[in-house]
Amino acid sequence: MRAETILVIDDESVQREALAGHLEKQGFTVLQAADGEAGVAILQMEQVDVALTDLRMPGLDGMGVLR
Repeated sequence: MRAETILVIDDESVQREALAGHLEKQGFTVLQAADGEAGVAILQMEQVDVALTDLRMPGLDGMGVLR
């Protein structure tokens, strides 16, 4: 049985890595992206169960990722 995969998208590395670390300790597989464009690229290549995204990011923001 595979662990659920969560994608964390946040341009602030400290917050992104802290959240990812917490989720990994809970048993999730976690992918990380430092901006919206990278997050969309991961979503196109990987099977992700949940995406958590910062709404305010330079370039493609969180709402753009959701679109």
